[in-house]
Amino acid sequence: MTREYLGITLMAVTYLCYAIFLWRIIWRIFLLLKIPGDRNKESLPVSQIAPMTILRGVRDVLLLTRLFRVNKLLWIGEWIFHWTFLLVVMRHLKYFLFPIPAFVSGFDSLGLFAGYVFYLSLIYILIVKYRIEKSRYFSTYNFFLLILLIMIGLTGILMRNIMRPDIVEIKYFVLNLLTFNPVSIPQSMLFNIHFNMTLVFLVSLPAHIFAAPYTILHARQCEDRFDLLIHEK
Repeated sequence: MTREYLGITLMAVTYLCYAIFLWRIIWRIFLLLKIPGDRNKESLPVSQIAPMTILRGVRDVLLLTRLFRVNKLLWIGEWIFHWTFLLVVMRHLKYFLFPIPAFVSGFDSLGLFAGYVFYLSLIYILIVKYRIEKSRYFSTYNFFLLILLIMIGLTGILMRNIMRPDIVEIKYFVLNLLTFNPVSIPQSMLFNIHFNMTLVFLVSLPAHIFAAPYTILHARQCEDRFDLLIHEK
């Protein structure tokens, strides 16, 4: 009965974390839409922005070009981290979907390899920031998120190679979680630690990063207009 109660509790906590996560995103969007027009006079609707400005903005988002200009050493780790993180998330979709779509299955081997690279990229970022550059601008909050991701990655690697949990039991738990059907918590302590740390990361993730494409596009728009003004003068 204890595992059943823990399963119900974990599911309730999961729903709460997802609710907080979604609410923070919605609230961030609301704040962006609430910006007075006179504070955003230099901005234009996306439909009126030059195509090249949009393309440059997309390039900035995909290639992290702004970070590349400022810190090429850190850019290597950050770029690898972001793309391997995406591949790892794609691979984890197989635990949430039944039947598993073909495109998700196609990411299995690549996502597995990306998981190791993802972990190494986090270690690299930590070394660059603290041992090589000794960055004073690296906040305690960012350090917390970085260590949390490292621990999530480490527990994932341990489950894959050393302390393998019952995948069937985990998928049964996850699928019932998605259908609001409480079941017993999985027996794997490592999985439970991994899962709970992921929830903490989800709640702790800064909401402003979801507005990053808009912010980068706005910055690119201002830069292009400034360059045009300088050229005209």
